[in-house]
Amino acid sequence: MFKRQENQSGIPFHTQDQDDKYAKAPIGVQSKSRFRFRMRHGVVALGLLALTYLVISPSSDSNGNSALKTLKDRVQIGNRKPSDGAQDSTPVKPSGGNTALWEERKDKVKGAFLHSWNAYRRDAWGKDEYHPIAQFGSNMVKKGQGFTIVDSLDTILLMGLKDEFEEAKAWVRDELTFDQEGEVNLFETTIRVLGGLLSAYDQSGHDQVFLTKAVDLADRLMGAFKTASGIPYASVHLKEGRGVPGHEGGISSTSEVATLQLEFKYLSYLTGDDKYWRVAEDVILKMKELESIDGLVPIFINPYNGQFHGSDIRLGSRGDSYYEYLIKQYLQTSKKEHVYKEMFDHAMTGVKKHLLGRTIPNDLLFVGEISKYSPQDLSPKMDHLVCFLGGTMALSSTEGKTLNKANFPRSKFSKVEEEDFKIGEELTEACYEMYNQTQTGLAPEIVYWVHKKSQLDGRHEPEHFEGSDFIINNRDGHNWLRPETVESLFYMWRFTGDEKYREWGWKIFEAIETYSKVKSGGYSSIHDIRRKDHIEFSDKMETFFLAETLKYLYLLFGSNDVFPLDKYVFNTEAHPFPVFDPPKSLLERPVVKVEPETEGKANGVADDKDLHLDGLPGHDQDDVDEALEELAVDADDTEAEHVPEVEVEYEESSEEVSTDVVEPETVANIVSEEAADV
Repeated sequence: MFKRQENQSGIPFHTQDQDDKYAKAPIGVQSKSRFRFRMRHGVVALGLLALTYLVISPSSDSNGNSALKTLKDRVQIGNRKPSDGAQDSTPVKPSGGNTALWEERKDKVKGAFLHSWNAYRRDAWGKDEYHPIAQFGSNMVKKGQGFTIVDSLDTILLMGLKDEFEEAKAWVRDELTFDQEGEVNLFETTIRVLGGLLSAYDQSGHDQVFLTKAVDLADRLMGAFKTASGIPYASVHLKEGRGVPGHEGGISSTSEVATLQLEFKYLSYLTGDDKYWRVAEDVILKMKELESIDGLVPIFINPYNGQFHGSDIRLGSRGDSYYEYLIKQYLQTSKKEHVYKEMFDHAMTGVKKHLLGRTIPNDLLFVGEISKYSPQDLSPKMDHLVCFLGGTMALSSTEGKTLNKANFPRSKFSKVEEEDFKIGEELTEACYEMYNQTQTGLAPEIVYWVHKKSQLDGRHEPEHFEGSDFIINNRDGHNWLRPETVESLFYMWRFTGDEKYREWGWKIFEAIETYSKVKSGGYSSIHDIRRKDHIEFSDKMETFFLAETLKYLYLLFGSNDVFPLDKYVFNTEAHPFPVFDPPKSLLERPVVKVEPETEGKANGVADDKDLHLDGLPGHDQDDVDEALEELAVDADDTEAEHVPEVEVEYEESSEEVSTDVVEPETVANIVSEEAADV
């Protein structure tokens, strides 16, 4: 669909396919010629010339495009043919209002939420998860921890569903309890339940019901941080508030321990109790001192010695939200903590240096995976989870502000900001193509991007369709209704005002309606999206479908004055927290001393040599589905069980692990030498 610009280096921009009916004609960089004159006439003549200048001078001239053109020439950030009448590379700022068409589409998303919510209410009220085909609910722990209800609270408020909110609030007040037996995953419980409670507190006008529950939960989660290193365990026993080593050998995932900070810091700000802030902050500052590959870190960390474990480096499962929360911590506290911005920028330098590749035949930009022992060898494997990065890089460049000609033209970007924004645009485009290039219009969980023809040897449909930029292995074709692509579409629409992002989101929503909608109520994950005539439901509606996917679609189609991105920061579960100005006492960094668990409570290992990762689950989706079913507590069970948390965010790898790597010179040519400041 797109062609690479020839004979230029840097990050190629794309020429538009005439068959892409949803693409908006791009905006180019205008000529810099101006009228030049000297004052040789009287005041009257000068006035006439000035008036003539104002009428016929290109509007782009006032926005400094000479510097932008220099950057374009060196980094190749824009060689598209300008659309008729385009006068500036900065799109028009989206207005707060909304057209009738998009209001109608927004209401369709609201209808999808109610189709899901009413079925859940009918069949599984109070349960953690909903199975729409079998029409029943299941829990992670015996009494449940409010996954679906709490995760959906701010979506309900956003959509103005007053009756549904009052009923859900009553359940939280009267039924939700964390004083129960069972182990829960620290990360999932924090982002969904704690995050959901804190956002509901803010959006409900500070209803104390939600803050009280949040404090109770957070106090129990604090036990996970009681390790020798201060790096938390992966799980917590709810009733005892005791940390529990998770995964093989007791290690934790990098994203698990580094995606707690927005929630814990906001809770400290609300309560005035700095204990939550301190333990969460301590994790990131300790990680900052560890070895990295240009800011890129392995996806596992050992809570016993505080060191990274293993060699795998990726921005997909087990790594993704570590990077996301770096820039968002900087923004959350009114840009007072520059250390997180520096860490994010360092990591993005590593992304540009080590992780970027190009596809054939359409020259899409992708983010691959490496080993710390051979960073020159880039694997073309990419999880759908990586699709958060496009919007996040654009967020870093804009710091939440919308581009507009008058106050914030794109020409004001620094060289790094422009580069990051361009990468964000192209990654978002590639993620949309993960949907657009399948028969169903739905994306798989994992793709292997095609970067050389030899990858296609022996490949046949449905693993690869002619003209597609990726391979979908037999175990990678499932779709869990994930939010990351529509999340980035939402960010890019807010920042640029380019209608194509809305149209792309609408196409994705239509595909969800066509293939994932369950007639009796709800929406289901799908085992394999590669063939539209062979759809098989997984019978699982993930809570993030209500909390994230539908929320971002609703915001994408709605008015731009809702949750302005320079005043709110979304956690990784799409729960919006307001930006705040922290008191000086929270910004001071005292030494944190955390008492480690006793030997009897922490039955893990302390050294890397004792850790065995070969048996980690996740290589077979059938095994994953079976494990999820075994972990669920049926509604008819009468005795409490020890049920560990289900970590639905993670998908380790496909059935067939590709041995192809992207040639080093291919990656080196993607980002040019540093461009001039703008």
